[in-house]
Amino acid sequence: AQLGDDKLFEDFTLLPKTEYDPLMLDTTLQINYANDLAAFLDFDKLNFFLENEEYIFSHQYSNLVFYIDNATAEIHEDGMRVYIAHTGDSGEDEILSNLYEVTSLSDSVEIAMGQILRAYQSGSITSYNGLKLKTDGNLYNYSKLSIKNNPRIDVMYSQ
Repeated sequence: AQLGDDKLFEDFTLLPKTEYDPLMLDTTLQINYANDLAAFLDFDKLNFFLENEEYIFSHQYSNLVFYIDNATAEIHEDGMRVYIAHTGDSGEDEILSNLYEVTSLSDSVEIAMGQILRAYQSGSITSYNGLKLKTDGNLYNYSKLSIKNNPRIDVMYSQ
């Protein structure tokens, strides 16, 4: 394209999507923006717990902690950001948490969940249908976060 006497151009680099081994995805949680890979987290019977409005959540102590599998993670020196989302009534992903920075030196990710759980409980978020752990594309898009899988978490992927 040209604007007056100035020539403008954009460089688009196209790379193939990575195909992940399903066996590997059964043992680790993988989050990768470039390959549109997010982890779906479903906590057994959390919806029944949230329906009981008598429970009070401590914002200070209601945290979801993930431990990074540094042997398989590939985080760029600029880092990456992760957040919790869910599929809203419109079918689109809605961000529920703050963005949390992860660096190549991080050994874990701690996400505050008190407000999110209270929003489900109060009905301001309509219904619990699982959570997604995702990353945004504002930093290096090819970073890959690998999290050690907890067998008590049901894991499914959207890719």
